[in-house]
Amino acid sequence: MHRVTERRLVDVVQLPIGQVDPTFEPHRSRTLLAPDHLESRTGRILKRVSAGDQGATSGKYYIAPGDVVLSKIRPYLRKAALVDFEGTCSADMYPLRATDELDPRYLLAVILSEEFSRFAETVSSRTGIPKLNRNELAEYSAHIPPLAEQRWIAEVLDAVDDQISRRRACLSKIARQVDGVARSLCIDAGWPDLRVGDLLNTACGSRIQTGPFGSQLHAHDYIADGTPVVMPQDIAFGTISKERIATVGPSKMMELSRHKLREGDVVFSRRGDLSRCAVVTPREDGWLCGTGCLLVRSGHVELLPGWLALVYQGWRCQQQIAARAVGSTMQNLNTGILENLTVPLPPVEEQHRALAVIDQHRGVYVKAEAEIAKLTALKQGLTDDLLTERVQHPVGGGV
Repeated sequence: MHRVTERRLVDVVQLPIGQVDPTFEPHRSRTLLAPDHLESRTGRILKRVSAGDQGATSGKYYIAPGDVVLSKIRPYLRKAALVDFEGTCSADMYPLRATDELDPRYLLAVILSEEFSRFAETVSSRTGIPKLNRNELAEYSAHIPPLAEQRWIAEVLDAVDDQISRRRACLSKIARQVDGVARSLCIDAGWPDLRVGDLLNTACGSRIQTGPFGSQLHAHDYIADGTPVVMPQDIAFGTISKERIATVGPSKMMELSRHKLREGDVVFSRRGDLSRCAVVTPREDGWLCGTGCLLVRSGHVELLPGWLALVYQGWRCQQQIAARAVGSTMQNLNTGILENLTVPLPPVEEQHRALAVIDQHRGVYVKAEAEIAKLTALKQGLTDDLLTERVQHPVGGGV
């Protein structure tokens, strides 16, 4: 049998005490992590930007290599990461520092586990505010096996992460190829540049539609097998992910019906990676536009939704966005920025030709993305089995 000790998590980690001023060095030049810089459920850091470049002024928590940073807002998104650098993190996050009894990689596995996530979602919904406070965190206890077993578990999970990383490198290569194709299609073609706001309509009328405010969706609104809600993290490479998408029940669906997606709509991420957008296919017709997204509907007979998504992700639009995007600790896309972007508008037949070329690359991309989703699900299953001892550890007397 294995010696597994049930311990309060706060007894084997150190929580932050006090904050630092991000306007002073060395903190100003170092990375400042915000919740939207982390990928949901995977432990991956999507973006590293200095506090100075983000214009941060309010107090932040200091982070050091080996700290596990946990987002305490909207815990159902499961955002946490193990950092390997000195920097700071938003006050909306907890930097958890493992004691000598705990391997930081094992700590991250605990934080991303189904068991911890269910706990965090339950306690954070008591007041209707999706936020995990310190007193609630102090209620959680975890299985803490000997260090040798923790390290073995971490190595098993690291092996799966290595496979995922190799496939992500493949995705990056395909994305660069597509960007090259998009550049060649848009440079010096002599097509007229038109303002996006002059080409779009929405179900609400003349303005671009936003997803529901965060206060309209709480942890208890999400159920299994309900109506899917598209969030920024569900959008990648012009498609909407089929994996791990959150769903809501019938009553919330009726309340948010004005945010319903239709085939041919284009959904844009308002935060994080601002190049994310996707065209709604028949599969997603009737789904909901979630918090952190913008929804537009083409009102121009000569603008294909796929063309708008393609040129939006290209370098010309992204340069315009970078010059105009605003935010204190992150960049944000708002309706004004999107409406004032200018895009080239070739004849419809040229748009179709370009999209056919892109679709060839997208097929390879979607296949690689599906492999990543399977590996990610495998890792989650392994994490839960290993942490709950459904799989025996071949360390310290195991089989």
